[in-house]
Amino acid sequence: MIVLTRDGDFLRSALRRKSEHGIIYIGEPVRKDNVHRIAENITKVAELMSEKRLLAVVSSVIVELYQLEP
Repeated sequence: MIVLTRDGDFLRSALRRKSEHGIIYIGEPVRKDNVHRIAENITKVAELMSEKRLLAVVSSVIVELYQLEP
């Protein structure tokens, strides 16, 4: 299971441990003009999460990846 959220509480370590494959945090408001770029970045990150547990902070411009502890 991958958690997809805009709720900053999921960035806390206690909630990160509960995610089986990782967390994708959307780091900017989703609007008509950026939704396509955000969706593309989410798709790329979700594919990476099949190989390792990650915390990903996704925006329309950048993706930050952090390895989660097993």
